[in-house]
Amino acid sequence: MIIPKDANDSSLKRTIKKSLTLLILLLISLSSKSQGYVPMLDGAYEWHLTSCFSGCLTDVYYINSDTTVQGVNYKVLDGFHYISRSFLFREELANQRVFLSYPDGGKGNQEVLLYDFSLSVGDSFTMKNPITPFPAEGGLFRLDSIIPRQLLDGLNHRFYYFSPTANNSNIQFPIWVEGIGSLSLINAPGGTPDVLGAGKISCHFKNGNLIYSQLDSISACSTINISLPETSELGLKIYPTRVKNELHIEGGTAYNKLQIYNSQGQIVLTQAQIYANQTHTVSTLNLPSGFYVLFLEKANHRTLSFKFYKL
Repeated sequence: MIIPKDANDSSLKRTIKKSLTLLILLLISLSSKSQGYVPMLDGAYEWHLTSCFSGCLTDVYYINSDTTVQGVNYKVLDGFHYISRSFLFREELANQRVFLSYPDGGKGNQEVLLYDFSLSVGDSFTMKNPITPFPAEGGLFRLDSIIPRQLLDGLNHRFYYFSPTANNSNIQFPIWVEGIGSLSLINAPGGTPDVLGAGKISCHFKNGNLIYSQLDSISACSTINISLPETSELGLKIYPTRVKNELHIEGGTAYNKLQIYNSQGQIVLTQAQIYANQTHTVSTLNLPSGFYVLFLEKANHRTLSFKFYKL
């Protein structure tokens, strides 16, 4: 039997085309599987948290140092209202989990599981939000979806979308990002990212490079060269983050002015001089429930801010 030359060429071309298609699909599959887990604590990081009360304010917190506690290595969180440097993180790379060690009311430090990036869609997770405006015991949430998105580092970061389970009265809709953490406060994995609430991550940097940006409330992202003596008010404590009748300001330097804004950007309370190294009590008895931001202004007009929730 004689096969026409044209038929032979056509069959060969189809075979080559099919082989190339299979090879490309295989390479894409291997590439997607080879990336693996994107760590959250393997460098120097900055999180920029934006909230809009009287205009929009962006607070910065960061990790650029580590410490060892009882033989365990931790990363130290600093900046924003983590200036006590008592918020310590560690990451189990093999398990894709992130833990937080934090001061527990004079009882020493307590460690909790904040993030578990090994979860699958449909899994449930108990949220902990220690020392945040959100409930410390966030309750049980369901992982509704995981969507990989390529960020500015060229890597695919998984976005995790949660909703409260049927028996959970804490109505929040958290979003986690692999390699970044919560898009709300870093120690509030169970909080909704909201510029009109506790805030939302607008910029995230790793080793000085912009990884993530969300510019719906600010115009640009710029990394900040942070030095501890200029940005930390050592000895200053502001508590609690979930307030009933009183907010306490303890230690630190003197401040010329104190102001509290509500979520509509209205000034609801103003007080003058706060003296250094003294405990100052602010009555919140007459404030309606909701999110607020406290501003402390120094003589050089530099301000510190602190977000809290009035119960």
